[in-house]
This record gives sequence, C-alpha cells and structure tokens, in this order.
Amino acid sequence: MKIYEVKTKKDMKDFTMFPYKLYNTNPYWVPPLISDAEKMTKGDTPLFKKGLYKHFLVKNGNEVLGRITCGIDELFNRAKGIKEGYFTLFETVDDKNVSQLLFKKIEHCFKNMKVVQIKGPISPTNGDDFRGLLVQNFNSPPSLLESYNPPYYKNILEEMGYESFYDFYSYLFDLNNLDLSRYENTISYAMEKSRFTVEAIPPKKFNTLIPHLKEIMDEAIPQGWLDPIIPPTVGEIREVIKELTPLAVVGSLIMAYSNDGKPLGFSASLPNYNEVLKKLNGRVFPVGWLKFLYYKRQIKSAKTFIMFVIPSWHKKGVSSSIYFEGLKYAKKYGYKWLEGGTIGKDNRSMKRDVEKLGGKQYKTFRLYIKKFKR
Repeated sequence: MKIYEVKTKKDMKDFTMFPYKLYNTNPYWVPPLISDAEKMTKGDTPLFKKGLYKHFLVKNGNEVLGRITCGIDELFNRAKGIKEGYFTLFETVDDKNVSQLLFKKIEHCFKNMKVVQIKGPISPTNGDDFRGLLVQNFNSPPSLLESYNPPYYKNILEEMGYESFYDFYSYLFDLNNLDLSRYENTISYAMEKSRFTVEAIPPKKFNTLIPHLKEIMDEAIPQGWLDPIIPPTVGEIREVIKELTPLAVVGSLIMAYSNDGKPLGFSASLPNYNEVLKKLNGRVFPVGWLKFLYYKRQIKSAKTFIMFVIPSWHKKGVSSSIYFEGLKYAKKYGYKWLEGGTIGKDNRSMKRDVEKLGGKQYKTFRLYIKKFKR
C-alpha cells in the first residue's frame, strides 16, 4: 500500500472516479455528474485558484483505497492574518492504515510550508456548499450541494488528532403540514415596523443584482466572524450566478430591501436536483438528458443553500420574512419539503427565526481543526 501525488492522467481519473466505486452500494449517496466531478478535481474551482494545492491517492497495486487534497488559500490567510492549510475531497475505505497515510502525508507537506493549523473538510468550491463533515443523520440522501460521507469518517479524523472547530446545521420544513397563513400577520407587522420589503427576483435579472449581493456579503461576513469564510469576489459571485441561473426558478433568489432601497439580505435556493442526479448515475449521455427532463418534472423538494442578512438588521424579522417568501414559492411549486442550510452554530438569531417558522434541525456538518505544536 503506497501513497502517490496525482500527476498523470491515469491518476487524475482514479482520483475523480474513486467515490463512484466507494459508494457503489450505498443507498443514500448521490453521484454527481462525472463532468462536474472532473471539473472540480482538475482545479477549475475558485478555491484551487487561490494558492498551491496537491491531490494524493493511496493505492494497493492498482486498487484505489483513499484520496485527499490539501492546499493553502492565500487570500483567506491574508484576510485572517494566519498561516493555515486546508484539506478537501477526502474519501477513504474504512481502514486506519489508509487514513494515516493520507493525513500524515498532508501534515508533512504543511509543516514544510510552516503552516500552523489545518482545517477541513473545506468546500472545494470555496463556498457554503459541500462544506464540513456530515456527523448527524446518515440515513437520508444529501440534498443539492450538500456533503455526504459514512459515519466512520468522524472517528478517523478524531483518532488522527483533529478536533471540532465549527458546526453547521440544516433544517427541514415539512411543507405538507406547514400552515403559512398563521405567520402572515407577524411577517407583515415586521416589515411594516422595520420598514423593509421582500421580493422574488426573476432569474433573467440575477446578473443585475451582483453589486447588491456583494454589498450584503461584505457586511454580513465580518473579519472576526468564527465561521471560517471570507466574502467572495465579484468575479466569484458572477461565476456562481452563471452556473445556477439555468437551473433556477422564480423564487430561487429572494431579496430584502429597506424602504429607502438599501440591500439588507438574500437567500438562494434551487429545486433539489439531487432527486434527478440519483437516477442518472453520473452520466448525461447517451440518454441522461432525456432522464433529466423527465425526472425534473417530478422533483418534490427544494434546497435553500445560502442566506445572509447584514448584522444591523438582525432581530428585525428580515431572515424570517425571506424564509417565509421562499416557503410560499416552495408550496406553490408543490414541493413536499424544503431543506434550509447551512446555519452556523453561533447564528442564534437566524436559527431562532427558522425554528419559529417550523424548521426542525435535521443534519449537522462539522469543520475540524488540527494545530501544530511548535
């Protein structure tokens, strides 16, 4: 059993395709499109463009047993004033020898670069999607842009000396049993009292709102926030909008504005296309597109994957009003449930607002940290 740095086309293919083998018999894992997995592992993501990164594989002969990517986000380190490394795209069989090879290798790389701590698993897109290790609720499929992993990953990380750094929660709304009319007066009162409005933006207008999205995230992600992300650049926002707009529907982007026109917050949602991806097995050809078009009409759930509200407007009903508007559209489309997340463990105001609207804590995702002794 040996560990290799990924350098050849064969190694890259093995790295990309390993999860399809690892989860082949898992009834919950949802295979991403192979084309998307290739794009991610080949470095065509915002995260990998921000500094040095390396992919590693553990093999026994020709059999792949594990993989991991480590790197340094130079932009994040400059913003936070720290020398930190990250790991992502971690997958392994249930074998301590494999995980030890993977983590000892990346730790050796980081120590040579004078990194003082490692965090992970970080989103390979440098966003809020696919972030953290699933540590609660392994017996349901992941919704769109959500991590999934076996229960034994938690034990592996903790046995390797990694400690819990930050938890994120997803919330589930049972739309069949959710009576939104009971909240209408409360939401209307909050908007009238605090003088703000909420509106759903048609997908064709998403691009025009990039400056507003940037303004909100710059204010909503302060320098000292424990949640380990920094505001995206305009270019990164534009790229995300470009990728998501073709999949969006009216109600996918909900914006909140003060009565004098200041952007206050937003949520971004999509139909839960994982219901379709589960049936494509990673491929759109030769008949995948036909399956996609067929099963797209049968999607019964949605995912709100990001929400930000500027801090000065917390506790004024803005996040509740945004979620309420999104829930109305979800019920309009006939969805049976909506998953909202992820919400950081310290974001008490947003957690309270979601729970007041009927959201139930559903899944927990965890970022881990390991600090090097000097």
